[in-house]
Amino acid sequence: MQLFLARGHEFIPISDRLEVKTGETLSKGYVLRRRLNLPSEGWYGGDMHTHFSRWQPSDDHVWARLLQAEDLHAVNNMVYNPTLRVSNC
Repeated sequence: MQLFLARGHEFIPISDRLEVKTGETLSKGYVLRRRLNLPSEGWYGGDMHTHFSRWQPSDDHVWARLLQAEDLHAVNNMVYNPTLRVSNC
């Protein structure tokens, strides 16, 4: 099996060839290494069209973790739900 891992232009992709025989389990870890650090040069990743409903204040933590996982610095979150009521947000 051929494995290819990539995450945009800032990271060095990884390619690996694996052989897993019937009945075997394989566990292997990979770390993508940064090729460029664009934020340090003044370039920041963003997504100007996202949808994430906040059902309760604690969802802010989930939202922040998702942005961190995607390496996003700016987001325009668009949610329309007139019946959605979130208190203390």
